[in-house]
Amino acid sequence: MKKILLIALLALLQTTGKSQTDSLPNFNQLNQTNKSGEKTGWWIVYLDHNLKQLNDSIGATHCMYNYYTGKFYHYKFGMNGLGSKKFPVHFPENESSKSGSFNLLHGNYNTYYASGEMRCILSASNGILTEYKEYYPSGQLHLDFSYSVECGAPIRTCLKEYDKDGNLKYNGPNWVPQDSKKNQ
Repeated sequence: MKKILLIALLALLQTTGKSQTDSLPNFNQLNQTNKSGEKTGWWIVYLDHNLKQLNDSIGATHCMYNYYTGKFYHYKFGMNGLGSKKFPVHFPENESSKSGSFNLLHGNYNTYYASGEMRCILSASNGILTEYKEYYPSGQLHLDFSYSVECGAPIRTCLKEYDKDGNLKYNGPNWVPQDSKKNQ
């Protein structure tokens, strides 16, 4: 019985993972560099309690996978992480995914304005970002980044940008540097 449950779980994980991105990171090919010594492909990145990306694991509480093409990393959110002292991150209740001793991003990570309005939401599945949304202080959606195969992940994301009145200003691919393709 346990064997049947394990096989069913593995099959579910394989189909679920492929719907999020073109493929889950190949754990035998993490943290690779190109001929110029630049990062290429999937890398594990470490994050602090504000979900700010760190240079190494010192001070890290969380981790995620990020896709690099040279100097450009494709799964970016916020300028200095998601949270701050003024806007602390509200973590998912059941944050159970682990990578070593670090919590692997999984679920919705929220921050709020002092008024109680949503400031931003970061959604992840098994360490890979699936969506990032930023809101105006009024509560109106400002930016919506979608990380999916349909949008061209892991290289491209879909972006919707709205003005303060809720009118759609832009709906299309997120900008990717011209030279990023030659670094793959």
